[in-house]
Amino acid sequence: MDGNAQKETCRAPAPGPDGFVPARPRVVLALAVLVLAGMAGFCLALYHSLTAVRPVDPADYPGAAPEGFRWEAAVSREDGRAVFTGWAYVEGEPFPDVDIRVVLYHAEDGAYYSIPTQMTPDEAATAAVADGRGYALGGFTAVVPEKVLAYPLAEYEICIAYRIGGFDFLASTGKTAEVTG
Repeated sequence: MDGNAQKETCRAPAPGPDGFVPARPRVVLALAVLVLAGMAGFCLALYHSLTAVRPVDPADYPGAAPEGFRWEAAVSREDGRAVFTGWAYVEGEPFPDVDIRVVLYHAEDGAYYSIPTQMTPDEAATAAVADGRGYALGGFTAVVPEKVLAYPLAEYEICIAYRIGGFDFLASTGKTAEVTG
């Protein structure tokens, strides 16, 4: 191969009949890698945002728990994480939308912390009241790595932040987050 042939391969591709000059494969590959890295970074930031423990201001929940408020919560440990399962609802009220969050309250510092909560249908909620309504949509699962908590799990009280229909309250359950059994 002579020197001229080698120079030919180093030049930019020639324009096509319509004047379009295709990009070099390296440029296309570099742009694709940058786009994928950006998407991965965005996904990680979104995941962190959705799974982070956040402080809660009780004033954001101005109402009081009504007489018919019912709940059940259990705590277990799984791979260094506290797992809260249970349900909450206001007896006789429908679920037009669902926004229930598990909140941990630490009395010593007076702080409330919302932990990532996922709504998981739970038929035990419906079985707790025999009024013919379905309360399964009030089921929840919440998970928090114990290492992100400032105090031992047993020092926190379980609270439930409830925003459904016309209700907007933060209810104290009086139950500690201590793992039993």
